[in-house]
Amino acid sequence: MEFQTLIARKDATQASLEQRIRNARYIAELCKFGLYPAGQFFLSLKALLDDLVGLNVDAAAALVESAGRYLLRNPPTRTRMENMLQVMMRLKGVRHLDPRQAALVEAAYYTATAPKGGFNAAKRKKRPPLHEYIRHLLLVQLSPSTLADVLRKLLKLPWEECEQYVLKCMLKVVRVRASNLPLIIQLGYALAQYYNSLGIAM
Repeated sequence: MEFQTLIARKDATQASLEQRIRNARYIAELCKFGLYPAGQFFLSLKALLDDLVGLNVDAAAALVESAGRYLLRNPPTRTRMENMLQVMMRLKGVRHLDPRQAALVEAAYYTATAPKGGFNAAKRKKRPPLHEYIRHLLLVQLSPSTLADVLRKLLKLPWEECEQYVLKCMLKVVRVRASNLPLIIQLGYALAQYYNSLGIAM
């Protein structure tokens, strides 16, 4: 295979670097689609990790970055990929890589081990449908042209159940767009005409 011969070659030119990275990504994509055996993938990665210097760092990072996440989530290959990632991070600490290569290895590692929903996947609060509807009205739908419509919809709600939550959403002005602050004030004033307790609480 061409990639094995590229690993064996020691020439450090820009052309061979690009060729190695391109081949590594190609192999990783083939592995993800089941066209390249996972065992061969791990042999290639192991060969790169055995001699983790120079261009091999870039190729190993490309392999892990492209297929590492898939192999880590796939039950038959999970333990082997976890071991390879641990070896790669240990070697990064032992071998004195230049900052660019160390950053490549870290980026590949964190790409492979990212949480399922991504790095910024915040857990969404579970709210009752009525609360979601109130939030939608106040935080999404409210605009100068829909103020009367939002007021009408809020007045139709079962007020005893919703008053505290409507008040809470209206007072959390951090979540409201700055342009909607006057609208929230107008809405509060209009609701206070119907429900005195809301006007007192505000």
